[in-house]
Amino acid sequence: MLATDVAKKIYECFAKGDLSGVLACLSESIEWKLIGPSSIPYFGTYKGISGVEKFFASLFEHEEILEFVPEEFIGSEKSVAVTGRERCRAKSTSIEFTVQWTQIFDVTNGKVVRWREYIDTAPMVAAYTAEQKGERD
Repeated sequence: MLATDVAKKIYECFAKGDLSGVLACLSESIEWKLIGPSSIPYFGTYKGISGVEKFFASLFEHEEILEFVPEEFIGSEKSVAVTGRERCRAKSTSIEFTVQWTQIFDVTNGKVVRWREYIDTAPMVAAYTAEQKGERD
């Protein structure tokens, strides 16, 4: 299975709320990494399926995803970069934000072995830290 096919399957499962389907596409030794500031509570590096499960638990604890749209797939047999956008709400402040991202999937034997996300974090940081600055109603 090509890297693009695996990424598309993951997005389809995610859109349906099928977390077990997402996890089934990952290698047991997956490295899952979100690059960005520690003010976003779920950013960091996660190892293995259990690590990715912890990532999703933290994501859903802190954020409501209102829209998630993969837009362009640029890839080869073993790797694909996907650009997209999302609109979310930080649960701690109830502030919505919209960001663009690039997610990179490295695939071996039909499973994702490494995943990285590079995202426009400025709107996220503003949404998560608004309460601390006294900007919340």
